[in-house]
Amino acid sequence: MTGSDRCRGKGLVYGDIAAELRRRIETGEVPPGAPIGTLRFLAEEDFHVAKGTVERAVNQLREEHWVYSRTGSGIFALGPEARQLAGDTVEADLGRQLAEIRAMILELREDLIRRDGAADERLTDLEGHVTDLYSLGAYTLPEGTGDDAATRRAGGTR
Repeated sequence: MTGSDRCRGKGLVYGDIAAELRRRIETGEVPPGAPIGTLRFLAEEDFHVAKGTVERAVNQLREEHWVYSRTGSGIFALGPEARQLAGDTVEADLGRQLAEIRAMILELREDLIRRDGAADERLTDLEGHVTDLYSLGAYTLPEGTGDDAATRRAGGTR
């Protein structure tokens, strides 16, 4: 019995299709770099569902770094090394974005202090939340910024 036989006729939702495609990649039924098909093929011939349902499944797998697409060519499986590299790239991007947000908050803080003589407590709280996101993601804060925010949140001064 093939993977599509197991799925046929069950009133599939996109999560079921994503799980089946993920299984095919994990077991090597679809090796890294191999095509898993086009949206049309997967919808009409393999799973017998609407194209939009397959598209949602593929988008989920793309976000999880199991597949990638080439316009006009189809959808291809990613191997474990490529999935890890893609995940690392996403984390690095998030780290950079957090650093940029933190820099904007610090700049806003300095502007408020120059203009009003003090920064709003909400800004300090926001800065603290960004610092917390860094620690949750195990990102490295730019030098000299981690303890400052913790001190300010605890009621200390800068």
